[in-house]
Amino acid sequence: MIRSMIAFYLLGNIPIYLYSLLMGFGVFIGLAWVARRSSPEAIWRNVEAGLWALACGLLGGRAAYVALVWPYYQEHLLEAFQIHLGGLAWFGALGGGLFGLGLFARLNRLSAAQLADELLPLLTSISAASWAGCVAERCGYDVTAFTEQGAVSSLAWREAARAAIQQLFGASLGLGLLWLVDRLPAILDAWPGVRFSLGVFGLALALFSTALLNRAPPYWRGLPLDAWAALAFAALALAGAGLALLKGSRRDPLQGGSQQ
Repeated sequence: MIRSMIAFYLLGNIPIYLYSLLMGFGVFIGLAWVARRSSPEAIWRNVEAGLWALACGLLGGRAAYVALVWPYYQEHLLEAFQIHLGGLAWFGALGGGLFGLGLFARLNRLSAAQLADELLPLLTSISAASWAGCVAERCGYDVTAFTEQGAVSSLAWREAARAAIQQLFGASLGLGLLWLVDRLPAILDAWPGVRFSLGVFGLALALFSTALLNRAPPYWRGLPLDAWAALAFAALALAGAGLALLKGSRRDPLQGGSQQ
């Protein structure tokens, strides 16, 4: 099992894991960004919607990861609940986050599409934090293959460097596309859900490219499972954008909008 790297120890013996630290920072920045761009009457509602999406995303990401490596967790069942040790699947996290957002909107009788647009900054921040964590973890991944003299093998360093470059490429592409979507003209907000759908589409393209470069198992029909998941989310995002455009519904001024 791959465990997250320890960044430091708090109070001498409490481990603070690097990936968890970066994700926590991303959550804080993302929610603050959402609050800053929301209208005054919508700040707390949008932050609460973000927390729902984050909670369901965490559960979904962990559940998907545990399912992928179930033979291990079948023998170490308690570790399945120890999220701080590391182990999240991005497609489970994204799917769980969308479910949580939709559930919050349904319970509060709000437009899920409009809420999604409001939470695009949170998606961007979480994506940046997640990729930063992946780069940090992969830089140290497999660099434990020591020679008899105790030195790290050159092959391990090459593999670590290759993984880091692939993650940096995916991060640059994904965050760049999210930034471009965020900078699209404000007239796009007349069709709630289009901006967020385009953001998810760009993120899915970046994840698909990274999956093809990594070629990490498991595979299905010759492609990594990550690649199929990215294609599925890309298709869903395009369908969502198309549906929002065809629906042509205008933004509800009573729900509150973003301040660009």
